[in-house]
Amino acid sequence: MTKDKAKDSSLENDTELKPALPELGTVPCPVCKRRVTVFVTKTKRPWINCGFCSARIFYNGSRAIRRLQRQLKGTNK
Repeated sequence: MTKDKAKDSSLENDTELKPALPELGTVPCPVCKRRVTVFVTKTKRPWINCGFCSARIFYNGSRAIRRLQRQLKGTNK
């Protein structure tokens, strides 16, 4: 094995895959009631994007965020 190939293989082993957006957990979609993942925006606001009914909901107010926290189920990390 040449030095270049050895470097490439060692870089592949060090690579760690991370999600593009941070996840908080799951909640039921307010529209269709299926479990969806809660993501966090760049401004640290939670939001959901339901793949079943196409609802996209942003939680901006403090009351909405507190309500979301009560419904939240953590991720398995």
